[in-house]
Amino acid sequence: MKKLSFSVLMLFALSCESPSSMDPGVPESKQEVNESSLKVVNGTFSFETVDEFEATVKKIGSMSSQEYSLWQKSHDVKTLYSEYLLLPPSASLQQVAKTRPHLITLNENTNAYELNSVNSNYAKITNEKGLVIINNATYQFSATEVKCIKGIDQNAASTLLTSKREEYQANSIKFSSVEEGFKPSRNAKVGPWEKEQRGNAITDMKGWDGDYYLKSWLVCRYYWIPNPWFPGMDRGMMAIEVSGKYYREKGWGPDEERTPQQYSTTWSFELSDGLANFGTYYPHSGTWTESGIPSFAKVLYDGIPCDIRNLNIPVTATDFNKNGNSVTSTTTFVVTN
Repeated sequence: MKKLSFSVLMLFALSCESPSSMDPGVPESKQEVNESSLKVVNGTFSFETVDEFEATVKKIGSMSSQEYSLWQKSHDVKTLYSEYLLLPPSASLQQVAKTRPHLITLNENTNAYELNSVNSNYAKITNEKGLVIINNATYQFSATEVKCIKGIDQNAASTLLTSKREEYQANSIKFSSVEEGFKPSRNAKVGPWEKEQRGNAITDMKGWDGDYYLKSWLVCRYYWIPNPWFPGMDRGMMAIEVSGKYYREKGWGPDEERTPQQYSTTWSFELSDGLANFGTYYPHSGTWTESGIPSFAKVLYDGIPCDIRNLNIPVTATDFNKNGNSVTSTTTFVVTN
């Protein structure tokens, strides 16, 4: 059974998020975004620093679907995410992965077709091939690696996109693999995730369609953002994301997905930054709801690698049952230390 880890979001869905967190090691001043400083070079967003890039990623992550659509169109950039939204509902993800591998990829570990990006927030800021410019270097963020090359012209982009792994060193390409699961080090305890859960059944109100379920995934990814100008100055990053879909198992063929009334999640966990304040834990929590979408993906944390404890993430799909009552299908991810 295949699953899509990232959401097919309708452009005018209703969304509400209420975060309350202290991101360790990320001062508030660095999380502010100056829209006037955003530049577009050859159809690609360009940032002066990694801090500016990350601040914009966080801003986008807090937007509703409608807000993001308006933001993306105002900058006239075809992003990986906006191009994915243009795929027709009948599109075969298997076929798209063959013809447009920069857009969709097959995760061989989970046998799942995924949006080809580190997480859904990065897909909203990189161009249709996963490219973004940071500090006069061209980067590509994909589901399996982060790589970069000095320069911002079309030749640099072409070299980055077409080079094979064995050609990276000769072509002066720096890269980092994107890892899922446990990554032991002095500064981080990540995983062991990806986790998959199925919620309780909701009997369809029509009576003959069978039971519908919420299926959700929790994934933690670890990666580095390379620095092509200063060796040894690469930035370690970690992302925690929850995603889900509402579906009926048909017994044959792919699952039959349906749009519920609403998705919602409330997350709560503690993080220790692994730097000067290692051993000091910070609370990280928030709530999110969205209506009008068949599936969803929500980045809960995107920052420096952290030790994680006391994680609790309930995820809920709300829909009508066969009696016309509004009921829920719920899963809960729990990690205790």
